[in-house]
Amino acid sequence: ANVRSYVSLSHIYRGADLVTTPSPTVLGDLVTAAARGLADAGEVSDEMYAKLDRSSVESLVESIREHGVADLQVVYLPGVDLYTHATEHPLEDQREYLRDVIDPAVGEVLRAYREQGALDGTYVLLVSDHGHTPVLDDAQHALGTVGSGEPPELIRRVGFRMRPFVLELDEDEQDYQATVAYQGAMAYVYLADRSTCPEPGSRCDWRQAPRLEDDVLPVAHAFFEANRTGALIPELRGTLDLIFAREPRAPGEDALPFQIWDGERLVPIGEYLAANPRPELLELESRMEGLAAGPYGHRAGDVLLLSRSGGERQIEERYYFSDRYRSWHGSPSGQDSRIPLVVARPGSSGAELRERIRLAVGDNPSQLDITPLILHLLSPR
Repeated sequence: ANVRSYVSLSHIYRGADLVTTPSPTVLGDLVTAAARGLADAGEVSDEMYAKLDRSSVESLVESIREHGVADLQVVYLPGVDLYTHATEHPLEDQREYLRDVIDPAVGEVLRAYREQGALDGTYVLLVSDHGHTPVLDDAQHALGTVGSGEPPELIRRVGFRMRPFVLELDEDEQDYQATVAYQGAMAYVYLADRSTCPEPGSRCDWRQAPRLEDDVLPVAHAFFEANRTGALIPELRGTLDLIFAREPRAPGEDALPFQIWDGERLVPIGEYLAANPRPELLELESRMEGLAAGPYGHRAGDVLLLSRSGGERQIEERYYFSDRYRSWHGSPSGQDSRIPLVVARPGSSGAELRERIRLAVGDNPSQLDITPLILHLLSPR
């Protein structure tokens, strides 16, 4: 956009002219508090999360007073997400956090703009990246990585050598044939072409795509049967909603859209939903294509697992890929998927703002429209 831009705390800041963060002691205190909270498994205070957000805003306000305002200012406030994951009453405490922490923090930023004489004429966008769905904080509903009843063990029993769950591997741990990444309601399974590394100790050639019949479908079907009957891993029975797989493509090639494994064949998502309507999974086909098809689609894995989740289910029926938490997200359900998009501008009416947004991104904007909307608002009218 060729504008001066500042970023506060967000991990995405490439191209920014200035990045502001809270003090290192605040981040260190947060890590310590989080570890203590997981160990104690008791009631979690919002103190450290609020301190993170407030400290980041203090740093931002100081930079505005020193350097002036930017054309584009990004303010990321992660505390509410971190706190909601851990607190005993997720949705109620989330609302209190928004009222007691986020709202005053936004006010501090706007006050700094007003002090600089820059608030009039400035567009203010408030947006969230996802919702939250409460879950049970127990080992039965947390689909983890360690233990005989967890998803990685099923992949091992299918015949894959699993990557150890550590950040840095020793030299003798480089022969893995599969790994997984967890993200709440979804798990991403990455598979190697085992013909390139059949023997223990041999490294797989991850530049090659796995084989559909010999590598991908055995894993997809094993999860289907484990979910249906408890085969191989009884603890996984009834934990999964849908199992996605696709014809593999090597990195560098456009990934194909995921399809749904129905126990016998891969079915295009649209065809599956026509026969098995799931209106609670909002825009599943288009969103899965946006996630996993195209030049970077291989990053979503070769098999994708969707746990039984979402606010439409009773909490006892919700499962998540993670260590134990009290709330998670990542499902296609409305509870996780619907987000606010609030646009304000001093001196502009609601009707004027709605019309400008409609011209930029249409009547039903999504998260993918945030950047086009910002570029539109930055452009002269």
